[in-house]
Amino acid sequence: MPEPPAEEPWEALGTEVRTQTKRRVKAYAGMAGRKIKDVVDEALTQYLERMSAQP
Repeated sequence: MPEPPAEEPWEALGTEVRTQTKRRVKAYAGMAGRKIKDVVDEALTQYLERMSAQP
């Protein structure tokens, strides 16, 4: 998966997720030593790439 350019700015995204989803993302990010925003950004990028590849 191509990484976005390092100089690409971050922008806030206000949304709601299920409580269990938030817990799982927070736990995964902590175990992986990553920031939540990085995990969410990667997950959304991968999802959008898969969806755009479908007919």
